[in-house]
Amino acid sequence: MKLRSLLTWRPCIIKSIKSGIGSLATACGLVAYAGALLVAVAPVAYLILEHRVSVGWVVLGAVAWGMGVGIKMSSWFYLQEQLKRLSSWNAIVAAGLSGLWSGVTELSAAAGLLLLYSPKSLLEIVAFGIGAGSIEILFLLFVDLSNSSSRSQRLEDLKGRPFGALHPLWFVLERGYAMVFHIATRALTYLSLSQADLLPGLVGLAGFTLLDGAAYYGDELQQWDWFDHHVIGLFHVFGLAVTATTVLAWWALWFLKGYSI
Repeated sequence: MKLRSLLTWRPCIIKSIKSGIGSLATACGLVAYAGALLVAVAPVAYLILEHRVSVGWVVLGAVAWGMGVGIKMSSWFYLQEQLKRLSSWNAIVAAGLSGLWSGVTELSAAAGLLLLYSPKSLLEIVAFGIGAGSIEILFLLFVDLSNSSSRSQRLEDLKGRPFGALHPLWFVLERGYAMVFHIATRALTYLSLSQADLLPGLVGLAGFTLLDGAAYYGDELQQWDWFDHHVIGLFHVFGLAVTATTVLAWWALWFLKGYSI
């Protein structure tokens, strides 16, 4: 997912705890951290302990994520300038291209490592996707801890919002469906490679175009108020719908076509 967009509107959990919103904010901030860490660690532990999947596949997924994000971020400043110019003509097209580039970079890196190491089971592919989702959670938590002061003014605004103290809990929901999205898009990428079929890969890219494109559109082009529960709630409804569609496409292409690894 697009890190710049995510980091800009990411609930600043540590500052929420310190901002004086109240004891409920403290509890919600701690729950958000614990919940996000659970999303990152529990699937990994389950696959390793219950199914004896090699931790190497989780590490490979994390490495692929890092490679893709590195390429994406290194080109971001140039791309940002071009997209801003394009947005003056059509903001939706600019946002779509931003999301598409996000998918191309992340899934190209994933494709390279999947080709190189050739998973032998569906669980190995799932572990690969979990590695991407888990390292993204850890990275975002690290950034939140180290850069919380940059959003202090917005958290001041949060104090007067209805249910403002509950805002950090959106982070857990987002990380949950983002994990599933990572798994589904990596599985679709593998299907494209193994079956020499463009359709699964295009479905994965379409998911990135919609999800990351919407985040870019709202954050960079329209300056949505992410601390408004109506705004962020509607965005997550959209994110859940895109993720569910991506998962259904993966299962349809994998199982209804009778594919076996």
